[in-house]
Amino acid sequence: MASVSVVDVAPISGTESRQLLFAAKDAEGDTIALSPGSGIWSLVDGGDNLTLTADGIATGKQSGYANVRVTVDGVVSEIFRVAVQNDPNGDQNMINFDDLDTVDYNAGTPVSEEARLSDRYLNTLGIRFSSTPGYVAVVRLLPNDSPSPFNAISPVSADGLVTYANEDPIVITFFDPKNPTVKGGTKSLAFTSDKDGRATTNMVATAYDALGNVVDTEVVPDTGGAIITVESETANIHSVVITGADGNQDGVSFDDFAFGPVVPVE
Repeated sequence: MASVSVVDVAPISGTESRQLLFAAKDAEGDTIALSPGSGIWSLVDGGDNLTLTADGIATGKQSGYANVRVTVDGVVSEIFRVAVQNDPNGDQNMINFDDLDTVDYNAGTPVSEEARLSDRYLNTLGIRFSSTPGYVAVVRLLPNDSPSPFNAISPVSADGLVTYANEDPIVITFFDPKNPTVKGGTKSLAFTSDKDGRATTNMVATAYDALGNVVDTEVVPDTGGAIITVESETANIHSVVITGADGNQDGVSFDDFAFGPVVPVE
């Protein structure tokens, strides 16, 4: 056997359980017939969102993503990301930015008007994206670096350039989509780092309530394609500050933002 890969998985809905499948091929590229029980499955990250048994039974827990892989006769698959759509209070919102105009992802690239993202989703989903100048950059990643090809978002410096320095974080803020002048909150926010995996420091996401109190903090090494999740028992996450690198090079872009319904908060 020359290779093994996870078969494409549709999003897991609610707390359903599903048998994950894999495909094995020989050196000539021909498929090898094996039973599902021939593989040993492992959960790389995203355990808050999904459970996975060694024989490949995946069960949804909460909305977000989980990275999995399978090993068959010593051959290990590439990491595969599974989406979970499960929010007891409403539909899950997901944004992947792939329909937006972009600029190059390299630090120092001027961010054009078309590639600036701020309140595009404010009146529909109740979410605003910002960095130092009041917007983030929608950047186009290399095919192998993108969690869901090809677009992601990156921070922007005060002079309007793509940057990855911690002094220019990405800030996510929620507002009531029915009345965007009213502060909003959600129970969780999950997103995925680019697959480059070269950031020099940990990625940090800090969630705050409407009064500025810390609700949750998640610190995750940049392993490439890592899933970062902040959550609360109540829908009181009003803003999330995200940093990904200590310097301007080898930083992190982020993709595939998933969050539950946004409700008004005081």
